[in-house]
Amino acid sequence: MDPIHPLDAPPPVNHRALFSVLIVVVVGFLAYQYVLPKSRLDFNRGDAAVSGVTLSVQSTTTSVVLNNQFTVDVVLNTGTATVTAADIRISFPQNTLQPISITGGSFLPSVLSPGTIGSGTASIVVGSGTAGRQGMGTVAMITFRAVQIGTATIQVDATSQVAAVGEPVNVLTIRTPLTMTVANNPPTAELSASPLAIKTGLLVPVSLAPSRLTWSTTNATAASIDQGVGTVQLSGTKDVAPSTTTTYTLTVSNSSSSITRTVTVQVSKIGDIVAPVNTIDIFDYNAFVTAFINNSSSADLDADGDMDLFDYNIIVTNFGR
Repeated sequence: MDPIHPLDAPPPVNHRALFSVLIVVVVGFLAYQYVLPKSRLDFNRGDAAVSGVTLSVQSTTTSVVLNNQFTVDVVLNTGTATVTAADIRISFPQNTLQPISITGGSFLPSVLSPGTIGSGTASIVVGSGTAGRQGMGTVAMITFRAVQIGTATIQVDATSQVAAVGEPVNVLTIRTPLTMTVANNPPTAELSASPLAIKTGLLVPVSLAPSRLTWSTTNATAASIDQGVGTVQLSGTKDVAPSTTTTYTLTVSNSSSSITRTVTVQVSKIGDIVAPVNTIDIFDYNAFVTAFINNSSSADLDADGDMDLFDYNIIVTNFGR
């Protein structure tokens, strides 16, 4: 066998270089397994924009009476975000609503900037404290006084902002307003009649007919009475002489509502003493004579306090009628 020539021998192994290559391979593998996935995860989180972050104005009612106070809530729904703070700015028509106060709510309990109110605006800045919040809750309460009849929209201003964990910009996406209706004070009314019972027939004294209706109102713009009376002043009187028992209804109204009041005037024929049937007969005559003899007040047909010939004249004149 020929001896190996020195030039044909394999080169010596470079152990240092081999070790360096091995280190690179291991580091690359570890980076691929752990570092890159985490980087991709963080990148994806930054790319996925939060959604559904809403500030809405809410109330248990959508109407209020003029000059009354009411309170609305500003409610935050965090959607997919973890919210840490909110700069809340509310606008409303200053000619209809007068702001009284704005305070923070329990959902973001830290008041970062106290509430301020102005002409048509109210604002407050609130924070979550040491941890972000998820879910839905009240972040502010605003109290108003209704100063003018009409409708008023209370809305979250476009300059409002919400901050969330991992988001360098405003995450507020939805602003929901509330429309309130300011109504007039409801009207009030009183209606009475005097006397409540009147007589019909011949020789009826003025004290027994007619009956005088008397009424009064507040916060009303229109008034009327049925049974042919018609439109009337907001307060006044009217003499009525119905031929039968009649109920009168007063209706008063304003721009917001209407109410009614009633009174009944009882009507009977003068001299109809026994089981009134609106006819003076022998039984009424008998009852009158008996009362007259016994000096009973039931014979005082003209209600003047005396049982006399004038009462006898009334029953005779109306007999058979």
